[in-house]
Amino acid sequence: FLEPKTWAYADSDQPAAKALWARIKDYYARATRYAKLRLALEVEEVHAALKKGNLKALKAALAEDHDDEALDAIYWVGHCGTMLIGADSDDLDNLSNMAAMEAMLRRVYKSKKNYNYGLLASSLGSAKAALGPGLSGDLSSAKAEFETGINVSKGKYLLPRFLFGRFYCTAVLKKDCFTKTMTDIINADPNAYNWKGKGKGKGKWKGQSWK
Repeated sequence: FLEPKTWAYADSDQPAAKALWARIKDYYARATRYAKLRLALEVEEVHAALKKGNLKALKAALAEDHDDEALDAIYWVGHCGTMLIGADSDDLDNLSNMAAMEAMLRRVYKSKKNYNYGLLASSLGSAKAALGPGLSGDLSSAKAEFETGINVSKGKYLLPRFLFGRFYCTAVLKKDCFTKTMTDIINADPNAYNWKGKGKGKGKWKGQSWK
């Protein structure tokens, strides 16, 4: 709800815009802390490796067999952590966590490619696109991740499409891409997806167009 308010500012250095982004970052930081508390309860060895900042140990802990509850806990840390990074890519402390967050999301993706209605694949795309081409972002791969996430529901679940516009279209600096994506979302049927993995509406996702 806060991020769209930042779009009214042409310059992100304006005091009002900076204040909004500070709030957004704070919310993502809080969400990440809550997710880590759950992780500590569900998968202590993963939490311990993450806390130590040991990527090798983290990947080893992630490679173990994990039940659905554990995978849920792993996912939400990775998701919230990547959104936190996207909220302030100038924060080098957060940026240094990118490899760990991606490793956690990749672990869940390995077991459940369609996890959370395609939001998992879209989170991976958001993480890559948020960094942009100037850092360690991979925009081509990011687009592929978004398309995978969107196609889980054939475009009926709107959040992956929103993330595509929010992170990918802005990263490639294509105003038409952003405008069309958001306009298509506004005009889409909000009841097209029934949250049971079955779309009631008709139509299918075609690149950047919903028809």
